[in-house]
Amino acid sequence: MEECSRLIRRPPRKQTMIETILVVDEYDTHRVGLASVLRKATGADVIAARNGRIALDEIRQQRWDIVVLDLDLPDMTGLQLIDALARHGGAGGIILTSGHPARLVQAAAAYAQSRGISVLATLEKPLKSGRVRAVAATLQGELRMQRDAALVSKPQAAVSRLSRDDLLLALATGRIEGHLQPQHHVDSGRLRGAEILARWRNDDGTLLEPAVFLPAFEGAGLMRPLTDYMIEQALAAQIRLAWIRDLSISINIPTGIASSVDWAQQLAQQARLAGATPSRLVIEIIEDGDASAIPALTGAVTQLRLRGFNCAIDDFGTGSSSLDRLLWVPFNELKIDRHMISQARHHPHARRILSSTIGMARGLGIAVVIEGIESEDDLKLVTGLGGQITQGYLHGKAMTLEAFEIYAATQRTRQRPPATLAAIATC
Repeated sequence: MEECSRLIRRPPRKQTMIETILVVDEYDTHRVGLASVLRKATGADVIAARNGRIALDEIRQQRWDIVVLDLDLPDMTGLQLIDALARHGGAGGIILTSGHPARLVQAAAAYAQSRGISVLATLEKPLKSGRVRAVAATLQGELRMQRDAALVSKPQAAVSRLSRDDLLLALATGRIEGHLQPQHHVDSGRLRGAEILARWRNDDGTLLEPAVFLPAFEGAGLMRPLTDYMIEQALAAQIRLAWIRDLSISINIPTGIASSVDWAQQLAQQARLAGATPSRLVIEIIEDGDASAIPALTGAVTQLRLRGFNCAIDDFGTGSSSLDRLLWVPFNELKIDRHMISQARHHPHARRILSSTIGMARGLGIAVVIEGIESEDDLKLVTGLGGQITQGYLHGKAMTLEAFEIYAATQRTRQRPPATLAAIATC
């Protein structure tokens, strides 16, 4: 009779972040070794299952804080268990183990994320004790971050219940603020500009990021008023920061809004009347449309370029028509999504894709901006690959206009901003 092996449960103890762990692996040595290390590191109750059928029974019975899952089981694959987790309430997070190539493991991790299952780590087989202990040591912190992030769901739920009139009032009263995240030239470290990003300020002064409140605006059909509001913020910021030589302000525009020559001309007239300088504005077109949007987008971007604006294809590679857009639409800037750099840190094939993308853009005479630069190692990586402009926490988080002015003033005597300057973002 097959049974899952259960470690002896102890009397009730002081609550910890991790209380239950399920280890699923066919091989006794891996299963027992993982269970032992994880129990010692977390103090959790650990249950071990030797195959998928036993693991399914455990998944159906309760929600697990951590599930350690081998992608190869005798009776099913790890992907099937990921589907089961998604159907039965998920888990605090999973750790994937496998002897397959890194690209296959990465694909499995991406699939889990798409199913709403957080991947805390991956372990290569044959397992190395040092790596297992290192992962185990970080689990409490990882799960704590996951649970802290879950607290965001409360304000998000409150925002999602707001009426159309409430959202319009938020715009009218300035509850939505434009915050600036710095961008720097790779070769010199010189400040290049900033992207203006929307933030929702609560009554207690805390800030919500776009992922929390954008769905409410989208659901209420208010993306156009929100975009118009952010354009006004971007123009005002560019004018106020005109004292900074060659500084550019970037702003995101959905494809559905940047959809005509008339719209582009209206933006050009708005900038002229406000006293803004088009050549110091970057219109970032979000990749949220399919190939059918390309003809209208081509007209809008061409009109903007003729009026002196810079235009960027934002989050390149995340949409369904990236190459078609690059072929037909006259962008002069390409922005690489932060998820690409996060993958390139660990996976050789992701680095090759990043390198090829940068080389292709530079061969077309298009400037390359790379988001998600969080460390000096990230900066060294993109420098070696030919990246030209960087944006990310290494330079600073998105900050108020007043804080950005202070930040910019400090850059006049610096070549490369140290990561410690990110603290200014709290001003």
